[in-house]
Amino acid sequence: MEEAVRLCDLHNIPYVTYDCPYDSPLHEKSSINVISSCYLKDQYSELVQTDILDLLTRYTRHSKGLTIFTFGSKTIYYGRGDMQGTAQPFQVQVKSTLSAGDSFRTGCIYGLLKGLSDSETVDFASALAGCALTKYPITNNLPDLDEVMSLIKSR
Repeated sequence: MEEAVRLCDLHNIPYVTYDCPYDSPLHEKSSINVISSCYLKDQYSELVQTDILDLLTRYTRHSKGLTIFTFGSKTIYYGRGDMQGTAQPFQVQVKSTLSAGDSFRTGCIYGLLKGLSDSETVDFASALAGCALTKYPITNNLPDLDEVMSLIKSR
């Protein structure tokens, strides 16, 4: 991991990672770090219950990248530097939760590659995950860009 981080940093290669501690080199050099509720509850259970914004601040102080906390169908928290925000996941008819997290992270990669703003990246990732939730089996029914954009416009 440390060598991958070093090479990405040396060659100015942006990357998206997930579920790593706020004081790790992987988080520090990441462009986007998506932190799942399972990881947060496992690693920072007291802060998740008492002060999620303090925990987000700990993350944003240790990286120049975007940090996103996901909680399934509940509020998404995100931040970069001194800026913090929230977003609501898209409400959809769930057929399967398989690959929702992977789809969210894929949406973050798309946002990074397309140069989307932080809020646009979070919305796109949430919409892609929402579309994935409506599919079963996901491997045979991957969401396409038109579906994601249509869900975003439906708000």
